[in-house]
Amino acid sequence: MNESLTLYKLIVLYMLKNTSSPLTNAQISEFVLGHEYTDYITLQQAIAELIESNLIRVEEAKNGSFYHITDQGNETIRLFKEKISDAIIIDINNYIEANKLNIINTASVLTDYYKTTTVGYDVNLKLREKNQILMDLTLTVDTIGEAETICKNFKDNNQDIYKYLIKKLML
Repeated sequence: MNESLTLYKLIVLYMLKNTSSPLTNAQISEFVLGHEYTDYITLQQAIAELIESNLIRVEEAKNGSFYHITDQGNETIRLFKEKISDAIIIDINNYIEANKLNIINTASVLTDYYKTTTVGYDVNLKLREKNQILMDLTLTVDTIGEAETICKNFKDNNQDIYKYLIKKLML
């Protein structure tokens, strides 16, 4: 079991190293479970141990958990990549290539909201390109419905909103 768990950890590290954007738990799970490498519980154990060992870090948001590889994780995969079979590497590379746009879009637009300590909800909107934040905006609204609407509209119209803000701020 321990050797298998090590392989699952290396698969996750390899996936994260070979994408230009962080991956969600759902994206990692879709690949690993879809290829029937292991079950959900074992995969989650592998991810938890990677976080605990500081090989990956997690960024939590309402639309999911985003995983990033750390410098330690990069070094680990560099040293132990050969423990992953060529067939699995091909499967990972094919998955990343086939899902490249979805991976980028999912990780590029982050929305979150939370109840403030006073009145209303803070809505946080982030736009990221690769691993660089282009925009990080927090708005305060009165209701959870307004917060949800803003998050949805930002996901749907983020490019137009970003261009509009830049244009207006550059006047």
